[in-house]
This record gives sequence, C-alpha cells and structure tokens, in this order.
Amino acid sequence: MIPHERLDALRSRLVDLLAEDAHNVDRLLSQLQALSHETGLDVHAAALLILTRLTFREDEARRHWEAIVGHREKMGETLGRDVGLRVALMDYFVNENRNLLRPTLIDLEMVEAAERETPNDSLTGLLADLPFRTAVQKECRRARRYTQKMSVVVFDIDDFEEVNLRNGRALGDRLLREAAILVSNKIRDIDIAGRPGEDELTVLLPETDGNGALLVAERFRREFESYFARRECQGRPVQLKISAGVASYPADATSAHELLERAAQALYSAKAGGKNMVQRYQPERRRFLRLELEPGRFEIEVLSPREAGRGTLRDLSHSGLLFTGPEPLEVGERIEIRVTGGQEERGHPPLSARGQVVRLEELPIQFPVPAETEEAGDRYEIGMAFDLGSLGGGDDLLEFLEWTRRNVVGTTT
Repeated sequence: MIPHERLDALRSRLVDLLAEDAHNVDRLLSQLQALSHETGLDVHAAALLILTRLTFREDEARRHWEAIVGHREKMGETLGRDVGLRVALMDYFVNENRNLLRPTLIDLEMVEAAERETPNDSLTGLLADLPFRTAVQKECRRARRYTQKMSVVVFDIDDFEEVNLRNGRALGDRLLREAAILVSNKIRDIDIAGRPGEDELTVLLPETDGNGALLVAERFRREFESYFARRECQGRPVQLKISAGVASYPADATSAHELLERAAQALYSAKAGGKNMVQRYQPERRRFLRLELEPGRFEIEVLSPREAGRGTLRDLSHSGLLFTGPEPLEVGERIEIRVTGGQEERGHPPLSARGQVVRLEELPIQFPVPAETEEAGDRYEIGMAFDLGSLGGGDDLLEFLEWTRRNVVGTTT
C-alpha cells in the first residue's frame, strides 16, 4: 500500500492528469504507465487513493484499473451510452468490488481547496504536518531543478510530558505557543516553521547547506534554553530544553520523505546522546571510528583566525572532533587547528585541519580549583566539523584514526 508521504510527491501531477480528460481512459492509463516508469512510484495506487481514499498495493491497483475499464464497457453496453471513467469506477467499488460501502461524491477541487484553507496548526499557528511535508516536497523539486541545497531541522522538547504532568496541560500549551514564537523569530522570511506533533517543531531552510542548518538549530537551541531558564511557573524556572536533528538535500537525502526521515534519525541520536544538543544526520555511523581519547594524550592548537590557547583533544570521528580549551570560540566561526601528540611518535608532522565550530559549551567549574589550573584551565568544550579535504600535514585522517585505535585506549566503533 502506498503511504501518504509518497502520495504527496505525486498529488499535484495526478490531480492535473485526472482532470485533463476523464472520459479518455486509454490516454489516462497510458499516462499513468509513463508516470510510473518515470518516477518509479506506485502511481496506479496513488491515483485510486486520490479518487476513492482506498489504499492498495501497486499490483492490486493495476488489476483494479483493468477491471474498471471492463466494467465501464459493460455498463455502456447495458445503458446504451458511455458512462465515463468516474461513474464506472464508483459503481465498480460500490457494487462489484464492494470496497466502498458509504461513498461520498465530491469534486477534487473542493478537496484541494479544503486542504489549502486550513494549513496551520490551531495551537501554535505554525504549519501543520501535511502542509509542511508538501512544502518540503515543493522545495525539494525546486532545489533539484536549480541545483541548490536545502535543509530540514526537526526539534523535540526534552521531557515535555513531565512538564504537562507537573503543571497541567493548559500551561504546556502556553509554553508550546511561546516556543513557536521563538522559532518564528529566529528564521528568515523564506524559511518555513511547522508543528508535526505534540512536542515537535520543524523548520524548512531553503538554499541552506548542512553547516548553515546546524548554526540555525544551535542558535535556536541556545535561545530556547536561555529563555526558559528565565521563564517562571509557580515561582520556579521552567527550565525547558530542546534537542534537534538536521538533514540536508542532496548531501543526506534525495527526496522529501527521506530528508524528513533522516532529520528524525539525527534527532533520535541527539536524544540518545543526552538531550539538549543538535546532531546532524550521519549515515551508517557504526562504519566509522569514533574515538573517546585518553585524557591529555593529544593537544589542540588553534592557529587561526586568532590565538585561542592550547586545548585538549577529547573525541575524534570521521567528520569532526571535540576538544576543550581555555577560551570560547563562536559557533559558526571558521578555524584552523593542529593536533600534537602521537604524530611525532610516528615520525609524522602534526595533523592539521580546517573547519567550522558547531558546538560551544561552558564547562562547570570544579571547586576547589586546583592551583596549577587556576589561570589556564580548560573552561570550554568546543565541537568542530571538518571541511572536506582540509586535512593536511602529510597525513591522512583514516590512517591517523587506525593508528590511534591500535595505540590509544578508549576506542569505540
């Protein structure tokens, strides 16, 4: 059976096709066949779903279309006139196949108009789930046509059910409306925000690559946390936090449905990683090494755009690294770093890389502060995403990862 998400990809083309000539069944079926070959989708099933609201597997739908053509000829012979495709289709499903027990006769234009008139979620004013998915589908087509990039961010409020249980549904609804206002204030005019579920928010970002979407998501996450740390309920801060997943077209997906699925997968990773964080979709994560490194074994030196002191490498993967340092770096800032330690043991120059800061967290201060770290201790945790092909210093990242896996404790895959 064809899911509604895949029907969205065909709806506008099929509605136009069904409206062109409802009586020319041969032409209609040949165009359905051509569209099926072009898209690889279950076109015959999608057309029946639009006309009858019944779902079938594609092979079943083809058999029904053949039966409808025969039923139309039989009705024409009995009545002495051509009854047309739609009447034959309705009679077939009511009196022959009996899948429709209480059919409703309605013009397709009325259905389309009704869907257009109520696109927004009644609570937040953001786009509802189906219209948002339709917007993503349209933007995917536009991005494909003009060879552009686009991204989707899926947010989920952490532990929101507990807030509802503790404070009541009325307050929960009010907080959701405030969250919707926050996200609306953080996006551009061409961006689209939606609410697909109870405590979920979504943002469509046209002409935006994965790094740009990470920045948008991270700015909103920080603004959300800051706002709800100040927002009080019954004399106590609400302290809501939010997690997010990011996926981009065409880097992570080639269709709207796939794009939304992969943003959701990235969100699940953020939730599993401890919540209150932003994750980008990582295909087949377990194929790549992710190294939790021995504390103090490797040092990070930030080379540009400014000196930021030496830090400690904490975590390394195929796409980026995590380190701690004494000075903050802005999310979105482009930096060049050098990794020291280990390379010298192998007779190689230090590993260097360029990329973008995608995460900044202030570490909690430990009391009492050790005397030796009082002035130069690492106060910030910084995440960096590599630029593709930026690794230098006469070494390759995979070779470095393999050497580290063999020689450094704390390796995971």
